[in-house]
Amino acid sequence: MPVLREALIESQGGKNTNTGPLADIFVTGAFIGVLKPAPTAINRTGVANVRLGQKRTFGELHREVAALKIDRQAIERRYRLPLPRFIWGMSDQSMSNFYVRGVLANLITLVILLACLFIPAGTLNYWQAWVFVAVFEVSAQALGIYFLVHDRQLVERRMNIGPAAEQRPAQKLISAFFILGFVGFVVLPAFDHRFGWSPVGPTESVIANAMIVLSFLLFFVVMKSNSYAASTIQVEEGQPVVSTGPYGYVRHPMYSGALLLLGAMPLALGSWWSVLLVVPFFPVLVWRILDEESFLRKNLPGYAEYMQRVRYRLVPRVW
Repeated sequence: MPVLREALIESQGGKNTNTGPLADIFVTGAFIGVLKPAPTAINRTGVANVRLGQKRTFGELHREVAALKIDRQAIERRYRLPLPRFIWGMSDQSMSNFYVRGVLANLITLVILLACLFIPAGTLNYWQAWVFVAVFEVSAQALGIYFLVHDRQLVERRMNIGPAAEQRPAQKLISAFFILGFVGFVVLPAFDHRFGWSPVGPTESVIANAMIVLSFLLFFVVMKSNSYAASTIQVEEGQPVVSTGPYGYVRHPMYSGALLLLGAMPLALGSWWSVLLVVPFFPVLVWRILDEESFLRKNLPGYAEYMQRVRYRLVPRVW
């Protein structure tokens, strides 16, 4: 990893003071390992004593990197480092709290999802719901775990969600409508299953579950392309305009994936009629998009020019 080594040397005024082994650090799950273990230590300032060849927690590595007094911001402005951003600024306690919040949020979401499905259905004998929960949860957790390892700041941005997290009054209302809409896309199919209004065949349900997986793959591509893809409408210091990947085709690819997800959910849960919920949901989505674009055009440098280059919002050559 010569780029990181060069950046470290530059941060020390051009002097190579035995920082080479630090450039071989890489991420493996919940620990930091070393590609080329060495028995020697890095002792740049007299207070740093980084032992290589050992596995260390993120918090331990953070303290070691902090002791090296590396100019993090200068390095990150100039280089694209292979290290996840959250290595620089966390402690064991903050990491622990972050995991606790994540686990609790996932458990609460799962309980609410199961309640919204099986209470209206009036039975646990609802195979479409069980398959949907399995597909949805595995897809969501796989996405979350990947970005927790590779881009923790993105996960934090995505976890900051809901009306209370929004700053603009219009977006607070829109966010509340989104939550109600998602609940409707779950509850109404469950009632349909209970009363047999418009049953969907097994083949169609399986295809719909495949579409759900496809929507999460689209989320993955979007989030890989744009680390600033927050759940709320905001602009951060230094945030760039992303125009590569899916953003080169439509301005809001995350919402494109959300439409695919919501359109597939009722079919996966065995209800034709519930697909019609897309009709009242779509104007709310359009409202959010237009308000978001108005905000970004004013507050994100270069976004107005991006809107001129990429003409379509959700579907290429459609809208």
